Amino acid sequence: LLAVPVTSSGFGPKVSVEDLNGSLFTSDDPLWSLIQYEAQVGAANEPFLATELYGSVLQYPSLTDAVCVVLANKLGTGYMQATQWGELLQDAYSRDAQIRRCMRMDLMAVMERDP
Repeated sequence: LLAVPVTSSGFGPKVSVEDLNGSLFTSDDPLWSLIQYEAQVGAANEPFLATELYGSVLQYPSLTDAVCVVLANKLGTGYMQATQWGELLQDAYSRDAQIRRCMRMDLMAVMERDP
């Protein structure tokens, strides 16, 4: 992984998608590497956020895994538990490349509009 710059407060210097993508040419998934990098910087600079960032980003090997868990936890109810949602979402993401593509396009649009 990349070295994490630790600053006094906040998330450190802004890292543009273009700048970081240039340094991630060896990554299989530059978008996921960028998200994990920003989460590492945030966790290093804001200890109060470290647990949340680990639980929603840093512990997962892929973007799809992280998104499925976060969505499942949001959707879980007494009627349909988060683990059931997680299985359903993982199945949908694994079967349909278009869903994965749209998820990435949505995330990239947010990153471009709100750097």
